[in-house]
Amino acid sequence: MKLLPIIISVFIIILNYNAQVTSNLSQNNVNATISNSGTFFNNSSIGAPGYEVPKNSGKHCIYAASFWHGGMTDNDELLVSAQFYQANQDLFPGPFSNTDSYNDPEFLTKYNKIWTLTSDQILDHILHYTDPTYIMPSEIATWPGNGDASLGVSQQLAPFVDVNNDGFYIPSDGDYPDIKGCMASYLIMNDASNPHGSGGAIMGIEIHQMFYQYELDDFLNRTTFLEQKIINRGGQNIYDFYTTFFMDADIGNYMDDFVGCDSSRHMMYAYNGDANDESNGGTVGYGTETPSLGVISLNNNLTGSGSFSSTSGSSPNTPAEIYNTMQGLWSDGTPIYYGGNGVAGSPGVSTTPTTFIYSDNPNDPSGWSEV
Repeated sequence: MKLLPIIISVFIIILNYNAQVTSNLSQNNVNATISNSGTFFNNSSIGAPGYEVPKNSGKHCIYAASFWHGGMTDNDELLVSAQFYQANQDLFPGPFSNTDSYNDPEFLTKYNKIWTLTSDQILDHILHYTDPTYIMPSEIATWPGNGDASLGVSQQLAPFVDVNNDGFYIPSDGDYPDIKGCMASYLIMNDASNPHGSGGAIMGIEIHQMFYQYELDDFLNRTTFLEQKIINRGGQNIYDFYTTFFMDADIGNYMDDFVGCDSSRHMMYAYNGDANDESNGGTVGYGTETPSLGVISLNNNLTGSGSFSSTSGSSPNTPAEIYNTMQGLWSDGTPIYYGGNGVAGSPGVSTTPTTFIYSDNPNDPSGWSEV
C-alpha cells in the first residue's frame, strides 16, 4: 500500500488508548469514519478502511489518514507529534490541560467526545429554543464553546455564535455552534496526555478539527472538507514548524495503486495503476470504472508531496526521519531528485532537486509518474 504525505509549511486522562470515540459523517455520498484519537478515515476496531465512496457501496478509497506536526525549540530540541496509524498514537482526546487533569472523570465526560450535528438541527434551535416543547440535541447542549477552568483548559474552545455577546456559550440563551457545511463533526485533541507512540517529544499543542460535508448535486456531493486549528499551549516557542497530511490511500484493492501530485493545484492524488480494480482479500474493488482521489490544500501553499512504502525500507521510523520527510526530503535527510525513483545517482534521475515526487501527468508517457 502507498503511504503518501502532503507537506504544508505553516507559521502559526491519562486516556486509555482504547477510549477513543468514533462518529460517521455521511451527509452526502461519502461515509467518512471520524475518530478523536488522531487517526481518521479508518475503522481501527476492525482494522478496516473508513472512507467509503459511494456511500453504502462497500468500496473505499482511503484506509487511514492523520496529521503530523513537528518543530524545533529555542534549544534546538526536536518536537514531533506524528502517528501513522492507531498503534503509535501521539494525539489524545480532549484539550490541553495545564493542571494535568486528563484522568479526571469530569474531563473525560466533557471532552472525550465528537460533536456531530447538522445545519438543520442548528436552524431548528435558532427558531425554537424558547419553545416549551423544544428538545435540545445533546450536541448543542454540550458543545464545548467554553472550557472548564477548574480542569486547567482554555476558557475559549469550540467556535460558537454568541447571540447576546456575553462571552459565554449558553445555548438556552439562543447561542449555537458555529459549524460549516450541511453536516459537521467537531473534535479537540492534545499531544500531552501520554508519551508519544512515535517516540517524539511532547509539543504541548491543542488540535481542533472540523470535518464537514455539503449535500449538493455536483462534485461537492462526494467531497469531505477538513479544517484544522493548531494552538501552542505548551509555554515554549516552536520554530520551523511544519504540519503534514499523511494518507494511506487504498483505491479499492490497494495492490495496484499509484500516487502523484500537482503542485500548481496544491494537490496530491491517488489512482488505480491499471484498467481494472479487482476485489482482493475481502476488499471490494471498483472494477473497470476506477476513480481517482484528490486531496487539495485550500488555504496553504503545498511545499511538497512525497511517497514512501512500509515494505521498501523508505518509511521514516524515528522522530528525526519523520521531520525530514515533513520537509520534503527522504527520511535520511537527502534531497529527492526529479525522475526515476528520485534517488541521486539512480537510472533516469536528474540532478534537479524537488520536494514534489511523481509531479507530471500520468497520461504523459515522457513525464515523471509511477506509470
